Amino acid sequence: MAANVFEARLEMEAAGERFDTLELNAWLSVAEISEDTSTTVDALTGRFGAARDDVLASPIVLVGSASEVVERVLQRRERWGYSYIVVQGSAARAFAPVVASLRGK
Repeated sequence: MAANVFEARLEMEAAGERFDTLELNAWLSVAEISEDTSTTVDALTGRFGAARDDVLASPIVLVGSASEVVERVLQRRERWGYSYIVVQGSAARAFAPVVASLRGK
């Protein structure tokens, strides 16, 4: 999902006046902590038919080193109002340093 498509959905605000009370989350389709995510990103550019920067900006993709992911999570929380993200499967353990870095922020 492209970031602009996601933003358009947020703007619909079907919740009306309740929107500001909602807790928003990001359910990640692709989550990877690694110092070299080029293989993953290259595969996703082909899968999504999108440019590398668009893949990295997608709200359903969160890949990079732990510090890059922390930065992206903070940016996305500011941009889209996320309360939390959902990481599934074996990737969850790799996100422990991210969780530790974000604690209290």
